[in-house]
Amino acid sequence: APAPAPAPAPALALALAGRLSGGEGGEAGGAGKAYAPGAVVPLSEDGGLFKEIIKCGEGEGTPARGDTVFVHYVGKLADGTQFDSSRERGEPFRFPVGRGRVIKGWDLGLATMRK
Repeated sequence: APAPAPAPAPALALALAGRLSGGEGGEAGGAGKAYAPGAVVPLSEDGGLFKEIIKCGEGEGTPARGDTVFVHYVGKLADGTQFDSSRERGEPFRFPVGRGRVIKGWDLGLATMRK
């Protein structure tokens, strides 16, 4: 089946790269389907959230609710203007997945990423 058409350009785009640290979430699941770089994958049933595969993750597991992830991100507006970057600060952002401590898109998106 052809990949779904991407949603209109968001007002905010984030490039994420992360790693997983064991947490209280238990066994990581969701080996899921493997996608090739360039694939656009829907993450919400309403079509409001997509992720583009830039580099395929390694391994089989994804973070479970409560696992701590460490991510580098670059925040850009739709016109490409950068407004924030953990890479420039040299320190990844750390948070527990699925606990509502970050924007919903991060909780949903990071929960589907592999190491």
